[in-house]
Amino acid sequence: MKMMKYKLEMMKPYLPVIKAMIEEMTGLDCEELIAMMEEKLFDGHKVAEVMWAIKNGHITKEDMQMWAMEKWEECEFAQMSEEEKMVIYNFSNSN
Repeated sequence: MKMMKYKLEMMKPYLPVIKAMIEEMTGLDCEELIAMMEEKLFDGHKVAEVMWAIKNGHITKEDMQMWAMEKWEECEFAQMSEEEKMVIYNFSNSN
């Protein structure tokens, strides 16, 4: 946790640029993006709630791994054929 706080402190001068990049790339401001992530990734739980649960040992590494596997199985990309994935890959590399 101390390492994360240290890294966040080091990033502080760059946060306005990071925020602008996120908004440019997604079309969403950071608050909208966080709300979308909370709804889709954290099943409606707030980021702060999830971080608190991790910090206090209520969510384990194994819990996170199982959650990630469940989310991956639900993901549209995971259900695509290899050909569909290649189309997306080629399109993203052509821009």
